[in-house]
Amino acid sequence: MRQLVTYAQRISPILKGKLSSAWNLISKWETLEPVVHRRPVPLKLYEAIIAVSIGWGWLRFAGCVVIAYCGCCRMGEVLRSKRKHLVLASDVSLPVSSPAFLRIMGPKPGRRGLGKIQHVKVDDVAGCKFLHSVFAKLDGDEPLYPGASSSFRKRWDTCLTAFRIPKGFSLTPGGLRAGGTIELYRRGLGIHDLLWRLRLRHIETLQHYLQEVSTDVTMFDLPMVSRVLIAGASEMYPIFIQTSDS
Repeated sequence: MRQLVTYAQRISPILKGKLSSAWNLISKWETLEPVVHRRPVPLKLYEAIIAVSIGWGWLRFAGCVVIAYCGCCRMGEVLRSKRKHLVLASDVSLPVSSPAFLRIMGPKPGRRGLGKIQHVKVDDVAGCKFLHSVFAKLDGDEPLYPGASSSFRKRWDTCLTAFRIPKGFSLTPGGLRAGGTIELYRRGLGIHDLLWRLRLRHIETLQHYLQEVSTDVTMFDLPMVSRVLIAGASEMYPIFIQTSDS
């Protein structure tokens, strides 16, 4: 409804200032049914998923997870991308530890003045080296992930099952963007830099987002066995991500 009222004001500017009843209804509606954001994927769970997926030989799955988390982009944007959309450091004759970029074709906010082609930046050193080892030799038209989105989700669920995370905890691939954002915020990245990384126009949108999800990155409510398994797997993350090029 918010989008409908905004659209009506845009196509008929004379309506501005005359839709207060509609906006009041929207405010009451949001109070009764507040927006529910995707639960952010905690850093340790991200590292654990990367470790076990590399151990199982799911290198391109792990590479897509790295891009979504470290690049703070939507999982669907990664799964729709091909090798030619991923600009690795080696593609421009730079050290493989240099940042990588993913061109986003037809992005979600592209209709709102942010451009029809956007990009995300991955500057995690270990992650960039891993992306080079996984994707550098692919042909340009080859998808980054070789299967369907349902296949990706099945592998994701398999990882969660390995950590004995019960169903219903809302830890989905959609939470990688939120988790990566919260981690950057925790490390002290400025608000305006976060706006650029998330490809958002309005600071109010980011403020609401951070206020609502920045404290929801905890694993405190997970079963103890899950937390132990995640902690153990995440300890192997630095080893697995550096020895994957084989």
